Amino acid sequence: MFVYRLGFPFVNTWTVSCCVQSGMDTIVNLTNTTSSVFTAAGPTSASNINPGPTNIVAALFVALQIVVALGGNFIVIASFYTFRDLRTKCNFFIISLAISDILVALIAMPFWLTLQLTRNEWKYDRRLKQFWDCMDILCGTASIMNLTAVSFDRQLAITSPFAYVKILTTRRAICIICFVWCYAAAISSSVLIQSPRHKWPYPNYLWFVSIVSFFLPLVIMLVMYARIYLVARYQARRIGRNYATDIKAAKTIAVVIGGFVICWLPFFIVVLSYANEAEVGLTFLNVAKWLEYLNSCLNPVIYTCLNRTYRNAFKKLFRRCRSKIKRDHREHSSGNTLLTMGETKAPMTPEERESLSIQNGPTSPNDGEHEDLNENIPLKENLTDSKVLPNSTL
Repeated sequence: MFVYRLGFPFVNTWTVSCCVQSGMDTIVNLTNTTSSVFTAAGPTSASNINPGPTNIVAALFVALQIVVALGGNFIVIASFYTFRDLRTKCNFFIISLAISDILVALIAMPFWLTLQLTRNEWKYDRRLKQFWDCMDILCGTASIMNLTAVSFDRQLAITSPFAYVKILTTRRAICIICFVWCYAAAISSSVLIQSPRHKWPYPNYLWFVSIVSFFLPLVIMLVMYARIYLVARYQARRIGRNYATDIKAAKTIAVVIGGFVICWLPFFIVVLSYANEAEVGLTFLNVAKWLEYLNSCLNPVIYTCLNRTYRNAFKKLFRRCRSKIKRDHREHSSGNTLLTMGETKAPMTPEERESLSIQNGPTSPNDGEHEDLNENIPLKENLTDSKVLPNSTL
């Protein structure tokens, strides 16, 4: 057990602890060996971890992010699996996004949580450090590129609604998703290349990952959502719905772009600061990393809860889960009651059982058929009551 610091002799008293972890989920911990930003630790200090109140609060905040990210994205996947009407090509990209955010929560966030407790000192094996570097970059880049794929899909659906089905087939949608993950894998694996002559990985990799994992996807998303807004505005004015529709479309796009920029821009400011050998405070570094991971918590809200179909699916799924819990509780309670009666009374005779069934009334053949959470149910038949219009909003 030791603190792993990947040092570069040309950086004076500064050393890079994590050259880059995540093109979006990237963390570069620049260590000033003469300052208190990161304290040095010897090989035997791993057993003497004494986190302060601030470190404990920071770790709890990361733990909360893990729970929220896992819960929100698993609900999205469960709804997609349960309701057939959600299995559209657009939602293929939403599921790929949810998977990447789940991997962020399962693989990247736990390491960051331990770093909060160890005061940003890496106290584990060097190979584990390399594994975290690659997986953090992979999951983060995949998350951002899936957001870009979603923006392309929605732009195509709105600007070319009649040609959309022919242009974006199911096979092509799957190919785009495969490209997204291969793109992320290529960027994450390139951090392992060592070429001091070309200043790789430090500092050129920091510039590279910032461009291909953030600024390039950001430009694509801005173009896609700008086209969506212009087309939505044009169509709204053609049918006489002007100001209110423009404001609604602008708010939706502002939430999507604003959430992405707010969560990711501070982190890549840190990355580029390290690329220019600028000093960054530990507090700002931690806040930037928290915002980066916060994006995995917000994606289920931004990309599903703003969608009426997904909102209805979530409500139906929660009602089904609540009904199942209540049913299991009643069955458990009735089983305990029968067990108690069986201990105090003699077994009923066939005549007594027949008399009891007559008193309870005839049973329907479907009484024992309960809805299963994994049943493939058409969404339109189950999510709305007959008295509620399908297009009603909350």
